[in-house]
Amino acid sequence: MRLALSADKLTASAIIILKEHQVAEITLDADGCAQITGDIIFSTVTGLLKSGEGSLAGRQTLAFDLAGVTHSDSSALALLLELLDRGRVDGVTVTFRNIPDSLMGIARLSNVEQLLI
Repeated sequence: MRLALSADKLTASAIIILKEHQVAEITLDADGCAQITGDIIFSTVTGLLKSGEGSLAGRQTLAFDLAGVTHSDSSALALLLELLDRGRVDGVTVTFRNIPDSLMGIARLSNVEQLLI
């Protein structure tokens, strides 16, 4: 099979694929659990951190559920560790549920797995 695309078409396709993998959000469910959905990657972490900080306000405990995460990279680990730290500073006990296996693998290699469980 031979693929012949012009540079313009290839660039447009790459942008569409890139945009599809940059959607992420944190929403609070009816039980007060923060649901993280989408891709936790370098380009989405800053927005997720801001949203996560807002979710911590006025709480004693907050669980972040990662069941809806579709892709993650090492920046996801940085996000979770930062949420733990922000929670500690604000006096909020932060926990995580349904951490993807690939992300737990990164945590294990970084010797921080115990902080997340």
